[in-house]
Amino acid sequence: MTRAWTRIDHGIAVVGNGLVERRWSLFLGRLEELRQVFPGRGHVEWLEGPGLDLDPAEFGAGEGPKAVPEWSESCSSFGAQLTLRRAAGPLVFLMDVTVPHGLPAVVRETRVLNAGSAPVTVPRAVLESLPLRRDGAGVLDPDGARHADGLAVAAGAFAPVAAELKGLGGIGALLGASAPVRCELFAPDPARCAVLAPGPVTLAPGRWWRGPAVFTVFYQGAPGAGTHRVLRELACLLEERERGPATDGAPPERIE
Repeated sequence: MTRAWTRIDHGIAVVGNGLVERRWSLFLGRLEELRQVFPGRGHVEWLEGPGLDLDPAEFGAGEGPKAVPEWSESCSSFGAQLTLRRAAGPLVFLMDVTVPHGLPAVVRETRVLNAGSAPVTVPRAVLESLPLRRDGAGVLDPDGARHADGLAVAAGAFAPVAAELKGLGGIGALLGASAPVRCELFAPDPARCAVLAPGPVTLAPGRWWRGPAVFTVFYQGAPGAGTHRVLRELACLLEERERGPATDGAPPERIE
């Protein structure tokens, strides 16, 4: 099994497992690389360019942060995890990115805390935003139908959409979540792929909101038995983690 690991040093923060890597600029919190790794054969870079992860502006909470983000790392039987923390006004945003042991997958979870003294409504919640490469290979909807251009569609729990790269032996990435979400692949924004939670979120003072787990699963060839096996295993791991100790899940909903 390829064990997952994290690294925070020399201006970068990285989480990976020998099959995938996700890398940020440490001081800017900017997403720099998303790699699909082929052991002994190199890797494929999936990002067209850098992107700002966990931008409060994506939640309708004003402009992006200017302060240096805060990072922490941990490891469990599930995998290795990096946590990015940002603040905007009374809201505190946390992004947990976990790479499971042995799976070609990245799991991202978003949490928002209202640390103020009055209720706050977050107009929208962008659970994932990736400036993926777009080279004409097309995208797949949850039913597996191919679309040459962009796609904006509702997706059920563990019913992902996919983006594929042209001319690289059928290399693709599934994008989905553990609960129903809206997926936008190069539409309406042709420069990114995003996963959004439905509806606005209202937070009482001292309360947390936790979005569903969003995953990226890489594959080669065509989505089939292999990707279905990875999705089943990932679903089982997430369910098992939810039943585990409180330290493996979301923080307490109310600040004491």
